[in-house]
Amino acid sequence: MICLLLFFSEHDPAISLKTDYSGTVIDFVQIRAEGKLIRKVAYPLMGFAGLALLLRSGTAAQRPMRAQALVIALFFATSVFSVLWAGNALIVLRRVVVLFCLLVAAWGFASRFSLGNLLFGAFCLALAYLTIGVAVEVAHGTFLSGAMGYRFAGTLHPNIQAQSCGILAISGLALLARSQGGKRLLFGFLSVTGLLFLYLTHSRTSFAACALTLALLVLLLAVPRVRFTLMSGALALLGLVGLLVGERLSLLLQSVLLMDRSLENMATLTGRVPLWEHCLAYVAQRPFLGYGYNNFWSPEHVEQISAVQGWVVGAAHSTYLELLLDLGLVGLILYGLIVFFAAGHSVRTFAVSRNALFVGAFGLLTFSLIIGTLETFVLFYPNPNTFFLLCLLLHVALWNDDKPGVDDANHDVLHG
Repeated sequence: MICLLLFFSEHDPAISLKTDYSGTVIDFVQIRAEGKLIRKVAYPLMGFAGLALLLRSGTAAQRPMRAQALVIALFFATSVFSVLWAGNALIVLRRVVVLFCLLVAAWGFASRFSLGNLLFGAFCLALAYLTIGVAVEVAHGTFLSGAMGYRFAGTLHPNIQAQSCGILAISGLALLARSQGGKRLLFGFLSVTGLLFLYLTHSRTSFAACALTLALLVLLLAVPRVRFTLMSGALALLGLVGLLVGERLSLLLQSVLLMDRSLENMATLTGRVPLWEHCLAYVAQRPFLGYGYNNFWSPEHVEQISAVQGWVVGAAHSTYLELLLDLGLVGLILYGLIVFFAAGHSVRTFAVSRNALFVGAFGLLTFSLIIGTLETFVLFYPNPNTFFLLCLLLHVALWNDDKPGVDDANHDVLHG
C-alpha cells in the first residue's frame, strides 16, 4: 500500500515524452502554491498505516536510544516552530503535517520490521520503479530512442530515477552479501542492472555517488587479505591500462564522465555554481533559522531566481544548502548529526556483528550524504526514493539491535 501511494502521488507516466524535464515556471509555481490533490490523500494514509503498525499488538521493539531520539525530536520541533517565522505560515503548516505523516509511517515500519525487511523493501521499491519505467518508455516508444539528449526517465525526472537506480544497486549488493546460491546471482544481476540504468539516466552526481559507495561497500565486506589484493590489483590495472592506451583512455574517460555535457557545463557544475552564489545571499539574510520547513522555494522565490539564472529553478541542488535555506544552521546541524550518527552506528555494529545488512544501511545513508553535495536529497522531505531510507535511518539510529541472530546471519561477499 505504501509503495502504491508513493507511486501515484509522485510519478508522471508521460514524463519521458518531454524534451525539457524542468518544465515551466508557471507549472512549478502552481504545484508549489497549491500542491497535488493525490498527495493530500496519500501522505495521511501513510501516516495512518504507520500508526496502525505502532498500535498493533505483538513483540515490542527495543527501547529507543535517548540521545538520538532527542536529536530527531529537535529536528521535528524546529520544523514545526518554523511556522512562526515563515513568510507563509499556512503552507509551512501543511508541509509540517506531511512531515508528521512521513515520520509516523517510517517510525511504524522501523519499529515493527527488521533491518533485513526494510533493506529488501528499498530494493523492491527501486526495482518496481525501474521495471515500470522501462515498460512505460517501451509503450511510448522512447526507450533507448537514440535521440539527442536522451536520458532514461521512466516515470520520474531522470535525476530522481537515477537516485532510485542507485538505491537498487547498493541494496542489491548488501542483500547479495547475506544470500547463498541462486539468490546471490539474482541480487548481483539486478544490482549491476541498476548501475547500468543509472548510467543511462546521465546523472553524473548519482553515478559518481553510487560508484564510490559500491567501492566502499566491497572493501568493507571483503576479508582483509582480499581487501588488500583488490586495492593493489585495481591500482596496478589502472597503471597498466594507462601505459597501454594513454591518450585514448583519457578521451574515453572524458566522454564517459561528461555524459554528453560540455566542458563549460562541467566547469559551472551545470549551472549550480551561479545558483549557489545567488542562494547564499538569501542564506545571509536568515542564517540561523531559515525561511521555514521546505518553504524557501515559494512562488516568489521560484520566479525571482529562475529569472536571474535563466532556467527553471525549484531546488538548491544541494541538500546542505537546501537545509540552510529552510531551517538555517540549526536545521543543518541537527540533520547532519542524525545521518552521521546512523551511518557511524551502522559501521560500528557491522564491525561487531559482521551483519552485512548494516553495511547496506551504511551504504544507503552514505549515498544520500554524497549525492547531497550536488542534489537535493533530504531524507525528511517528501521524495519517492527516501521513504525506506528514512525507515532505515530511524531503525539504525533509534534501536541498538547489534546482537547477531539466525535471521541476520552474514556471509561475506568475498571469502578469499
